[in-house]
Amino acid sequence: MEWASTHIQHHAHSDDEDDPHSPMEGLWHAHTGWLFAHKNNIAVYGTWLKKDPVVVWVSRYWFLFAGIGLLIPTLIAGWQGLLWGGLLRIFLTHHITWSVNSICHTFGQRDYNTRDASRNNFIVGLLAFGEGWHNNHHAFPRSAFHGLRWWQIDLSGYIIRAMEATGVIWNVYRVKEADQRKRIIPAKAEIMGD
Repeated sequence: MEWASTHIQHHAHSDDEDDPHSPMEGLWHAHTGWLFAHKNNIAVYGTWLKKDPVVVWVSRYWFLFAGIGLLIPTLIAGWQGLLWGGLLRIFLTHHITWSVNSICHTFGQRDYNTRDASRNNFIVGLLAFGEGWHNNHHAFPRSAFHGLRWWQIDLSGYIIRAMEATGVIWNVYRVKEADQRKRIIPAKAEIMGD
């Protein structure tokens, strides 16, 4: 609940003073500093989350998942498993995730007009399974896919497509080409042949 409501708040106030992790307060703040200052506001940005029993259960027992993520590598490979498969994996995953907040609001290209400084960053796109196509995400936040061009590698999007093709999920939201063209930055439209 905390993560989702923080994400909703970020989209509601992206890159202004009420954004929990705005790079306008500095790259360090956007990356990790916000964790020490942010007061979660589920009452404003996530009331509906409290009504979802699965979300409530996962939010209440997240520490079990974290513990299992440390226990399994330890059982497989002892201290080295704990270090490499547990602690280092968690460290890297968190910093890659936080790079979406910091790097992708500071460095990269903008393909679409948005009211914030969100950017697409190829390296973060690769490391964060497609989350680095952050300008695309801010332009079309409901889209199941962040990589909107054929060359924008989006591993999460590929998994979603596979799950949709096998019938595991359905009603997947896609952004229509016409809607993409409406939001594209004019100079990008000329380069992309639109």
